[in-house]
Amino acid sequence: LEGEKKKMLAVLVFVPKTLVTTRMLRFASRGGFSSFAQTFSELPSCGRISGSVRGMATKRAGGSTKNGRDSPGQRLGLKKSGGQEVIPGNIIVRQRGFEFHPGPNVGAGRDYTLYSLVHGHVKFQRNNHTKRRTISVVPIEEKVPSPLPKTHSILQPSSSSAGSSRAPS
Repeated sequence: LEGEKKKMLAVLVFVPKTLVTTRMLRFASRGGFSSFAQTFSELPSCGRISGSVRGMATKRAGGSTKNGRDSPGQRLGLKKSGGQEVIPGNIIVRQRGFEFHPGPNVGAGRDYTLYSLVHGHVKFQRNNHTKRRTISVVPIEEKVPSPLPKTHSILQPSSSSAGSSRAPS
């Protein structure tokens, strides 16, 4: 037993005190080296590395959180409802992917935004066969002013002056 203790001391001379943990001391004392802890405390400290035996941590290290970020909303959805009047360029729907498909008089942007191409009213339709929802714009017929009635025309000759004829002079 004495020879084994000397071998252990020879190994420990090269190990700094701060690297020997409580677990190593417990292991050595269970293995039959009961006086190991006493001989360890008699070892000289190694220069600048001096200190006591380091134990296990009493508090676990706190992990970093993966939350704490948020982005503003993208303002998606319907901007005009059915029957509402739109002018060319009005956005009808902002969406991700074609939830609503463009119909007649409706254009689609690069980001799937549907917008009006003509002045008219929005109309929503659903194709029961394909289950596809489409949006179209029904154009408003422009009211063109009708020409003046002939009875009120200034250019129409009057009946009294129709019988008389003047000779040009």
